[in-house]
Amino acid sequence: MKKFLLIVGALISLNFPHTQAKWEEFKYKNKFTNFHSLSVVSPQSIWASVQNRDKSGKPTTSLFKWNEAKGKFELQSIPFSSRHSIYPFDKGLFVLFPTMHDQRTKKISQYLEKELFLFAKQELEKLVLAKKIPPGVVDRFRSIAKKHSNYGAALMSIEIPSFIAQAYPEVRERKVLDAIMKASKAVDKKRLKLIKGFIPGFTRPLKLFLNGKLKMIRDFKNLGIVTIRALSSNDIWVITRKTYHRGPRLPNIFIEHWNGKGWVKKGETKQYSRKIQIGFDGSIFAITLKGVLVEWNGSIWEQLPIQFDREFFELNFSVISANDIWFSCEHRKDANHTTTFFHWNGKEIEQRGSLKNSEARNMAVAPGITLITDCNNKIYKWVDEPKKDKLILPKINNRIIIKPVGFVPTKPDFESPPK
Repeated sequence: MKKFLLIVGALISLNFPHTQAKWEEFKYKNKFTNFHSLSVVSPQSIWASVQNRDKSGKPTTSLFKWNEAKGKFELQSIPFSSRHSIYPFDKGLFVLFPTMHDQRTKKISQYLEKELFLFAKQELEKLVLAKKIPPGVVDRFRSIAKKHSNYGAALMSIEIPSFIAQAYPEVRERKVLDAIMKASKAVDKKRLKLIKGFIPGFTRPLKLFLNGKLKMIRDFKNLGIVTIRALSSNDIWVITRKTYHRGPRLPNIFIEHWNGKGWVKKGETKQYSRKIQIGFDGSIFAITLKGVLVEWNGSIWEQLPIQFDREFFELNFSVISANDIWFSCEHRKDANHTTTFFHWNGKEIEQRGSLKNSEARNMAVAPGITLITDCNNKIYKWVDEPKKDKLILPKINNRIIIKPVGFVPTKPDFESPPK
């Protein structure tokens, strides 16, 4: 019997009907050591990109496609590097090339990052003197920049709650997290002052790889990519945003669709969150900074009656359709790193098992299949059986707030060995 707690003013304990559904290991013959990403188009079309290092020590990335008959992933010969992003579909794939800045933008960006890093360090030091955050946060902030030789990596570590929880083990209390977020907002205001009037110059081509040839589809000049969903060579959804902007913390986003002949603008709206996903049916969902699930209806964002508590140290989700959404959550105070999964079918949300000591890294979904990879380079597949009785969770004040208490759930379906 699986259990989880809903908190909406009061604690409610719900029992899930017993099923044989569980996460099963998806076995493959390859000996991968570092998954970069896993993409699924259909149960028969599974793609994996794997990172390695060449003889000189430089990182390289190889793309593999699943061969069911051989029980392994087969290497694909395509122009691909660790800096490319791949969006496959049944007969080909789209390749998003790395951002190429002009020399003027590179110099200004390096100057901005250094100035913002020094400003952020001062803000964190003020919080240490005020005894609002532990001294170790400042030391770790500096070490992140030194480790990556990149001021931007350190700045990113204080921008998003889940990034903060990963980068700073000292952060365990909400008031400490809120203090760091306050410093991050001060850095954001400083950024807006420094970049006022500055227009960057960079290119980022999106190309179609089909029948062994690359074809230019679009150059996303001076636009950032939020998310992409490729369905076929004539059907790809892209959400972009301005990289440099004035005004709110998160800029407006632009929703566009490629129909094989041209780009059609489908809408423009405020960006609720950096977590935005597109389904195979073109549906668009986001999770707000407060953990509320919202759906884009073509003109506005509509709130759905479900909210994940911010105490989840890591929350990711993948969309198959408007009535088929998967969530993976890891509680930031769970020393056993238990990742719990939930599924929303448009009417009810149910827990879909968990993995202990797994630290789920990547969730890949498509109609008829749901896969995840963990920190041990294992793949798990959700095996579901029809349920005799459906359980529709009660809604109080028109919203379900999911909050874990201790271990979630009490007994994982499968325990992978610890690191």
